Amino acid sequence: MSNIRPTGFLPASSDAVLGNITFAALVEAFTEQASGLIEGGSDFIIIETAQDILEVKAAIFGVRAAFEQTGRALPIVASVSLDPSGRMLLGTDIGAVLTILEGLRVDIIGLNCSTGPELMHDAIRHLCAHGSSPVSCIPNAGLPINVEGRAHFPLEPEPMAAELARFVHEYGVDMVGGCCGTTPAHLSALIAALGTAPRAARHPDVAPRVASSMRANELRQQPPPLLIGERVNSQGSRVVKRLLLADDYDGILDVARTQVEGGAHALDVCVALTERSDEAEQMQTLVKTLQMAVDAPLVIDSTDADVIKAALESYPGRGIVNSVNLENGRERIDARVASRIHPVEVPDWPADHGTDGPAHPAGSSAGRRGRRVPRPGCLQPEPA
Repeated sequence: MSNIRPTGFLPASSDAVLGNITFAALVEAFTEQASGLIEGGSDFIIIETAQDILEVKAAIFGVRAAFEQTGRALPIVASVSLDPSGRMLLGTDIGAVLTILEGLRVDIIGLNCSTGPELMHDAIRHLCAHGSSPVSCIPNAGLPINVEGRAHFPLEPEPMAAELARFVHEYGVDMVGGCCGTTPAHLSALIAALGTAPRAARHPDVAPRVASSMRANELRQQPPPLLIGERVNSQGSRVVKRLLLADDYDGILDVARTQVEGGAHALDVCVALTERSDEAEQMQTLVKTLQMAVDAPLVIDSTDADVIKAALESYPGRGIVNSVNLENGRERIDARVASRIHPVEVPDWPADHGTDGPAHPAGSSAGRRGRRVPRPGCLQPEPA
């Protein structure tokens, strides 16, 4: 197992320092790191202790670019850290995490660090009940406390092992282990607690979903239909057109909030203007403004592939791409809908996910056999 950890930047934030990095720069950094890990003989890659879901997306793109460079593909584990309230540092809840990461087709989705297992029950239960991917859980030995100026992790080996064994036997978690504060005694107790008891079979609800950077929405609303607000659109709103011409993004945010308060489940976003030639830049700025303040998923509305790409590189969530059509034949539509995704085979791993069988301790080759993952292209549909 080879780990990729956060860079220290928070690309989805508005902070002038922490948010001052591009998606492309992150992808380049992660590609270099992952290439070294692959060439060093890694069996699989774990993107862990993640605080910003947009950085996780960049890491996944970087890892897949490394697959392309090295000619070798490995399983990808994406593991985020949640605070005691059940959210990532920038507010992403577990439903959004699952929707975004399953859209990116990682091989295992899980939690690590931050808290002990006692505060992970709800999130782990959600991953197992609503996701089709294998699930991992690698918690700390409890929430750290300050003892004479040093971090102390209070959870003893047996109670921690009992909690993790419950995750396996009741929820169907596939891979367990320990993060900060765990010792060989913790892992020995965990192995003993797991024993040969079967892992719970999972029967997840895999309804199609989209997500903002904060929460997920089902595409099949009850009662139907899915309502898409159309006012944040330069082609359909004179007010928004005037605001875009004036670079008044706070004014556009007010329009977006009004749409969500009126019941919109998602927001169409279009910034095309005949009076301006900077559609990609305006789309990027507006998407970042909206994703930080509006919890409805976005619908990226443009006929220009570069504009769509700019939007997706700024958007932490899993949205919808609009204005894709065959008006000008295949060439233009292929540019918009990821024409360069080529499946590659990941090395063998046991095809026992979701069946009755023991869980795999962290570090074992748990998972699915012959997993097919997309290689990176200029655009990929999954992160939309």
